[in-house]
Amino acid sequence: MHFEIYPDLAQAAEYSNRIPTPQLAIPAAACDAVYRDNPDYLTSLTNLSKSPLDGDVIFADNTPKQLAAQTLAMTGEPETGYRGEVTIGLKI
Repeated sequence: MHFEIYPDLAQAAEYSNRIPTPQLAIPAAACDAVYRDNPDYLTSLTNLSKSPLDGDVIFADNTPKQLAAQTLAMTGEPETGYRGEVTIGLKI
């Protein structure tokens, strides 16, 4: 999941004003649960099994602690939906 950060709302109208473009990971167990029970996601399930986070181009060079900090803490289930939380620190 990618997102962008801007100094303030007024500057968010211009892409060039972005600060970083961070990326967050969604836990594999949550992805697996969603993909496994929906035939529309069979390709995604196959791709997920071939590309774990520790082998991902973006996340592979992180320590386990860094990876944990970049992974959403998820609650919920596919039938009722998920809620993800993460704390993001920003130094400007």
